[in-house]
Amino acid sequence: MKQKFTLHIADLQISVMTDATAEEVERISGMLDRKMREIYLKSRCPKTEAALLCALEFAADRMSQQFKLAELTDRCEKYEIITEDLEERLTAETSEVERLRQENEILRSLVGGEKTAPDPISPTAFLAEVAEAQNAPVEPASVESEREGEALTIDDMFAEVEARAEDEATAEEPARNRSRVGSMFDLLSFGETD
Repeated sequence: MKQKFTLHIADLQISVMTDATAEEVERISGMLDRKMREIYLKSRCPKTEAALLCALEFAADRMSQQFKLAELTDRCEKYEIITEDLEERLTAETSEVERLRQENEILRSLVGGEKTAPDPISPTAFLAEVAEAQNAPVEPASVESEREGEALTIDDMFAEVEARAEDEATAEEPARNRSRVGSMFDLLSFGETD
């Protein structure tokens, strides 16, 4: 609701109608009175000219503040765009980190679940699995050691397989230029046994 105020500025009396509170009106009129007295005392000009100079100075200040406000508003808009982009990146990175954490948990559970050694497998069963994978028959005699019928360890079996592969590679087919690995796989198929 508008109220009427009578102001005394630089010995001039003026009446105004405003919605502002009495404290706001008092603060504004006090600032204007000080500025007009300052201009009046410095330049010794008439009070009407002092009022115009005061109005020009306040208008210049207002324009300067409007330019600053426009610049700050422009910066805020740019910062909002940058902030939105950073939030999108953060969301993407957060989801990537979460995915990696889940993968890490899975891998840790797989590694952690294997803390105890798997049940040992007999050489015959191992060779049976290999033969089954290659769709070849297994001959149990091929996994017995030449030393009193003992069961071979896996290292012993691989040593025997390599030795047989070398023997066969040099004795049977020197012209084919087969690699040791290829020969070893042929032996693992158990197509030929000693």
